[in-house]
Amino acid sequence: MSNSEMKQAWSKVADELSGLGLKLKYHVQEEFADDGGSEVKAALQRLANAIEESVDVVGNVAKDPAVRDDVRDTGRLFVDALSKTFDKAVSEVKGSIPREEA
Repeated sequence: MSNSEMKQAWSKVADELSGLGLKLKYHVQEEFADDGGSEVKAALQRLANAIEESVDVVGNVAKDPAVRDDVRDTGRLFVDALSKTFDKAVSEVKGSIPREEA
């Protein structure tokens, strides 16, 4: 994939996210117009509280040395699996390219 193709792909993602954002904004504005936004405000506050609690839980879990060790070990295994996968893919690609005879 060329740089141009990659930029174009990310541009499409950005355009889609922008469109989605506008649709969500429209719907939120409609909800605020319908009931003064009290239900939306309450829902957003519940969401904010849940996110804050989740972050606190993750922060506490990350303090556990056993969890940190497991995360580190899992990360190493993940990187090793990716490396082996890429090595195999490169080998298969190289094997599928016809060799020129001298």
